[in-house]
Amino acid sequence: MMMTRDELLALIDRAAAEGWTELDLSGQGLSELPEEIGQLTQLERLILGKGKKDKDGHQEWGDTFVNSQQPWGPLTIGNKLADLPNWLANLTNLRHLDLSGNFFTKIPDWVGQLSKLETLIAFTNQIKEIPDSLAKLTTLTHLYLINNQIEEIPENLAELTTLTRLYLSHNQIKEIPDSLAKLTTLTHLYLSSNQIEEIPDSLAELTTLIHLDLISNQIKEIPDSLAQLERLTRLYLSHNQIKEIPDSLAQLERLTRLYLSHNK
Repeated sequence: MMMTRDELLALIDRAAAEGWTELDLSGQGLSELPEEIGQLTQLERLILGKGKKDKDGHQEWGDTFVNSQQPWGPLTIGNKLADLPNWLANLTNLRHLDLSGNFFTKIPDWVGQLSKLETLIAFTNQIKEIPDSLAKLTTLTHLYLINNQIEEIPENLAELTTLTRLYLSHNQIKEIPDSLAKLTTLTHLYLSSNQIEEIPDSLAELTTLIHLDLISNQIKEIPDSLAQLERLTRLYLSHNQIKEIPDSLAQLERLTRLYLSHNK
C-alpha cells in the first residue's frame, strides 16, 4: 500500500529513532526521495525497488528467469525515480542497495564512495554504462544490472576482485573483454540476451566459475578452452548460431546442465 508523504516522513522518523538498519520503499510511486533519508546513517540495506516474489517467497527473477526471453517489467516493484541525490552518499554503512524498476539512466559516481557495499542491484532501468567509479567498491560481491541499455563491460570492472556474481543479461553488450578474466572469485556470470559474437579464450581463466549463461547471443562456436572450467555445473548456450559441439566439452565432469537448443 502506498503511503502519503506524511506517513512516509513518520516512517523515516521512526526508523531514525529505533535505529533501523533496513528501509524498503519499493512500490511507493516516488518520483523523488525525502532528504530526511540522508539522516539514517545506520542503514545497511536501502531498497528503492525490487523483484516480485512467488507464492513460495522466492524471487521470480532467479537463475531460471534470467536466461529466458520473457519481458521483465511485470517482475519489478519499483518507483518513478530518475535521479539519485548526492546526499545518499552519507549512508556509508550501506551493504545492500536495490534500485530496480525505476527510470535511472546512470549510476552516479558517488555510489563508488559506499565503501561497505556488498550488493548493488539495478535491473529494469535505462542505465547506459557501468561507471568507472564502481571499481572503488572493493567489498562488492554481487552486481546485478539486468535489463538495461549497457553496451560494454569496462576494463576496470576487473578491479572488483571480491565479485562472485555478475549479472548483465538483457543489455546490448557486444563483447566480453579479456580483462574480465581477472575476476578470479567469480562463480556466476550471466550475459544472456546481448549481442556477443565470440567467447574469448581468456574466459577459461575464471577457474571458480560454476554458472555461465550466454543464451540469446550471436555466438558461432564453442572454444575448446571452456574445457578448463573444471568447476562448471551449468552452461547455457541456447539461441545462438553454434554449428557443432566440440569433443572437449566432455572434460567438464561436473556439468549437470547443458543447454544448446535453437542453434544451427
